[in-house]
Amino acid sequence: MITRERVVEVAIRLLDSEGVQGLSVDRIASEIGVRGPSLYYYYADKAAILDAVATTILSTFILDHRTDNWTDWMVENAQELYRRVMAHPNVAHLLLEHMPPRAVTAGFGQGARMMTEVGIDPSLQLELLQGVQHVAWGFILHRAVLTTNELLRAEPDRTRYPELAAAQRANRLSDEELLDRATRAVIAGLLAAGPSRKATVRRKPSGDQRAAS
Repeated sequence: MITRERVVEVAIRLLDSEGVQGLSVDRIASEIGVRGPSLYYYYADKAAILDAVATTILSTFILDHRTDNWTDWMVENAQELYRRVMAHPNVAHLLLEHMPPRAVTAGFGQGARMMTEVGIDPSLQLELLQGVQHVAWGFILHRAVLTTNELLRAEPDRTRYPELAAAQRANRLSDEELLDRATRAVIAGLLAAGPSRKATVRRKPSGDQRAAS
């Protein structure tokens, strides 16, 4: 039986097991036991299926307003996003590309509301929201690639890069703990810098202006 939910379920399973290269409308249909054109009644094309996949995985990850500490809330959301994406590392970049806009709007809207409640300058709020978003996605995409690429997981040459090898051995933090620290560092740095103000550019006086003076 074909349903929209069944199509998404099969698409996620194929993406998890075979990656993007293993996904096509015909392949999904074959797994369900129908012909490819049958799916077009439910989804216009493959891109629409990927939109639905991203919505299924990401649309509900924004955490409820469970704390009055907006910093903790943003960190917890970054960690929840990490967990959601790393459950499907083969399609991390597709999840970013097809992220449902309402998920971003809902998250940013709630974050701005929480910051407004405690008096964070509105001119700084978007910097904070986007800064955390960029750090989280950069961290997550990197970890997803490491998970799916064995070559990138190789240990560094200890003879050539002894300091890096020592630093890796000394690290005791999990990925979620590292993301916590990175997110809080971005927030602290932006708060310390304060609201950005557009610099005033002083133009050199023209020849007529110099003569007049």
